[in-house]
Amino acid sequence: MAIEYFSHEPTFFEKEPLEKSAKEEIGKLANSLINDGDIVVLDSGTTTLEIARNMEDKNITVITNSPLIVKELSMRKNIEVIVTGGSLKKGTLALVGPIAENTLSRLHADIAFVGANGITLDAITTTNLLEAEIKKIMIKIASAAYIVADHSKFGRTAFVKFAEPSEIFGIITDSETDSKWITAFQERKIRVIAPGGVGG
Repeated sequence: MAIEYFSHEPTFFEKEPLEKSAKEEIGKLANSLINDGDIVVLDSGTTTLEIARNMEDKNITVITNSPLIVKELSMRKNIEVIVTGGSLKKGTLALVGPIAENTLSRLHADIAFVGANGITLDAITTTNLLEAEIKKIMIKIASAAYIVADHSKFGRTAFVKFAEPSEIFGIITDSETDSKWITAFQERKIRVIAPGGVGG
């Protein structure tokens, strides 16, 4: 399977309309894993925003470094929202830096949903060092950390590696993801969740 290398990341608003239906599928699948009473980490990003949009108003706590997710969940009466604080990265609208890292490091979560710019069998990557540090901590503090990524992210490698596939609990993707990638990850005992009951 060919690997594509890249370094540029579009802005949040450039990415938001891309693969919209795929992100909606992922948003619904992710929410099916959330139980009442859970503490949930939501990374900043267009896919994780779709998770927030699909969230039922139930008794959960959401920890996030995304101002847009905070806004999305602000009217849900039963969802407690914890914001990491930090410096706003203008392009991706993510809160990053030492303040965000310190806040996250002091917390624990039941489940985390973390975005990625690239996924291969050897590495999960992003384009920015500061965002990579946040993602690392999110994975570390969660009992179950899932990478949420549509089909376009598979076979791509970005600038910064933030996790080995073996470090995550699973990958949530959409119905257009090539079955070769799903099979390859499952052969390495990494759970993949996609529409139609694909799992492992």
